[in-house]
Amino acid sequence: MDSKTVWLIIVIFIVIIFFIRYRFIHKEKQLKTFDLSHDIPLGKVPLEQPFQNKLLLSSSPEMYYLPQFLNENEIKHVLDLIQTRFQRSRAEPANGEPMEHEDRTSYSAFLSKSETSVIENIEKRASEISGMPLVNLEDIQIVRYTPGQFFNPHYDYFVRYTEKNGQDGKATIESLKRGGQRVKSIFVYLNLLDENEKGGSTIFPVLKRKFKPVYAGDALMWNNMENGVEDERTLHGGEKVKHSIKYGMNIWIREKAFQ
Repeated sequence: MDSKTVWLIIVIFIVIIFFIRYRFIHKEKQLKTFDLSHDIPLGKVPLEQPFQNKLLLSSSPEMYYLPQFLNENEIKHVLDLIQTRFQRSRAEPANGEPMEHEDRTSYSAFLSKSETSVIENIEKRASEISGMPLVNLEDIQIVRYTPGQFFNPHYDYFVRYTEKNGQDGKATIESLKRGGQRVKSIFVYLNLLDENEKGGSTIFPVLKRKFKPVYAGDALMWNNMENGVEDERTLHGGEKVKHSIKYGMNIWIREKAFQ
């Protein structure tokens, strides 16, 4: 093998190395576009099938971003229905009935099951995209955060209190009787916050992730359980809103028919 052949082989090898390195770096940059340790910039996600797209954010715990889960007309319909119903939000206590709590300072209101044809369509969409029976959905809850309001990190599933943590579990037992555990959650962002709003994100402190929507109507969906066990990694909360008003929709789905 002469020296020219050797040099040609070396040059080809170097070109191949640079090509592989370029492809790897380019792919890495694409992945960083969806860096979930920050607010996810999903503006470049193709929305060819609104209401059906599911962008997988995490396989464990299973979590999806749902672009355009609601459209503008549906959002307006929901907010028009609910404006006069808001009351101070309540939190699920260790014992007894839900009550106002310093950990949750927002306002909330409920929609009745299939209250209108629009609400019925939203419920059906939630059932289809979650793969859960329609009868397992709780009544949809709408939440409103004004400046200074927040919801500290909490679980959507009902915590099974035991003697070890000093609670008798009365509230959990009563809640579970109405359809079992909350196995899935969908949170829909009904509006965008002010452009310079520093707060108002949905935070998952254990996962070290936080989210803001790209468009009004986008949603997050996640499993609250894994392999039949409540998943503590789904601890989440609503950051304090600094100077905006934030509207959201909670869709909680039980393991059995909700009563």
